[in-house]
Parts: sequence; C-alpha cells; structure tokens
Amino acid sequence: MTRIPILSELTLEEPLMKSAPIMSALSDFFCNGDHVDRDNCSWYHKAWQYLRILDLVSTPTWHPRFYLESLKKILMKDENINVLISGAADYSMLAYVIHACSQVGAICNIVLLDLCETPLQISKWYAAEVDFPISTEKIDILSYDRLNFFDCVVTDAFLTRFNQQDKKNVLEKWRDLLKYNGIVITTLRLDPEIRQNESENATYQEVEQFSNKAAKLAKMLHDIDVKPIEVENLAREYAKNIRSYPVRNIEETINLFNETGYIIEFCEEVKVKGEMNETTYIEVIARKR
Repeated sequence: MTRIPILSELTLEEPLMKSAPIMSALSDFFCNGDHVDRDNCSWYHKAWQYLRILDLVSTPTWHPRFYLESLKKILMKDENINVLISGAADYSMLAYVIHACSQVGAICNIVLLDLCETPLQISKWYAAEVDFPISTEKIDILSYDRLNFFDCVVTDAFLTRFNQQDKKNVLEKWRDLLKYNGIVITTLRLDPEIRQNESENATYQEVEQFSNKAAKLAKMLHDIDVKPIEVENLAREYAKNIRSYPVRNIEETINLFNETGYIIEFCEEVKVKGEMNETTYIEVIARKR
C-alpha cells in the first residue's frame, strides 16, 4: 500500500532564508565535485536551498514523521549514540537528528560525511546556530574506515545517486561501519518503469516547467535575496543536470538490503509531490545482521 505523508508539527523550522545566500556563496569556493557531479557540483549546491525555500526538491521534510520517529526510537535505546549522516545536500538531515535528540533528551555523537565541502560548511554553520557539536569529514563513504563504530546510519535518498552495483557497495560499507544490530534509516526513489541501472533525467519540457514554476513562486516571495530570473536560471541548471537511479519496486529494495547483510524492519511506499512530477519513495529501516 502507498500512503501519503501529512505535514504537521513534525516539519521543522529551518533558517533557510538566512542560510541560502551563505550556502550559495560557499558553493563558489568549495564545490569541486561529489556524488551528484564528479566534476563540479556548484549547480546543485548553489540552487539547493533556494529550491528548498520554494519546496521544489526532495529533502527529509517530505518524510518528517518517518525520520523523527525512527530516530527517536534509536536514541532512546542507549545513553550515548553514534550517528552517521552519510551524504548531505545541506543541514536538513542534521536538523532532524538534533531535533530528535532534544525530544528524547539523548546524548548523540554526530558525524557528517560528504564528498563536497559546501554541505559540510553549511552544516557546521547550522550546528553553531543551534549550539550542538558535530564532526564532519570530507571523504567518499567507500573510503571511510571507522569500522563497527556507529549505532545508526541515516541519510535521505543517498542510494538513489548510485547504480545497482554501487548501491550494494555503499550498503556493504555502511554495514562495516555499523555496530552489531546497528540500524540504517533512509529513503529511495521508486520508478517501476525504469530499467535497472538506467538513470532518470528530466525531459526538456520538464526542465522548462520546473524552472518556470520556480520563477513564479519566487515572484510571490518578498524576503528572498535573489531575483526571480536568477531563481529561474538556478532551477533550470538543477533540472537539466540532476539524475537519479531509482529502484523499481519494494521487492527489489528488500532484496538489495538482504543481499548486503541486513534484515528489513520497515519498508513502505509513500507518495510525495516530487520535483518534476508526483513521485513515490520507499522509506526503509534495516538492521545489520
């Protein structure tokens, strides 16, 4: 069964109006490639928080209950929990982990990994704003080596950046990093029409519709620090360049986790508004065997 999430008080307040221009500026200095673009990811990180302000891109805010409730269950199990955020477009997932900690009064050691320095820097900025210590590492997840250290790996749609074999490689690495019975909490984009290992790209028409929508929404905002035409251009570059490798169904997802050493504890389809079109994601909680 596919459900539709209801946004509620679980949707966090994030200082996006304040941080978007900071992140945009950071991208000019720090973006030199990551998992979305190995050569130059500035088109991604420069646009990201402006598109978030307009609610046009997929983030943990499209799965608020799933992430907060799942994280709180993990954090309540021990006095001191080690959490790995593996891949982060910005500080959104960090905000959910920190909020879950405050909800249950947990002590949590957070390590945030990314190939690009831009999301790490904006996450440090956010952590300072809310006075919560974190550690960051600019490294490919496949090269990270703190084996059997983490109680939980959490990330939003990170696996969708990889083809089938690389998804397995990432899952196996997460398994190595997790303690016995450690948990993965994540989402994957679903598209039953896609062929395995085929990336999904926006059509010309979808690119134009997306950028035009961004411009119209930007015109309605008086507090945003960039002109609608700039938002339109940022949105167009984002839509032209973004690509993903969805899974085709729940069965494929379950098999993917089982084959890499996990037991599925929760796996459910959920419809969200999507970036170019309405989209289905799979929310997954898996335990290391």
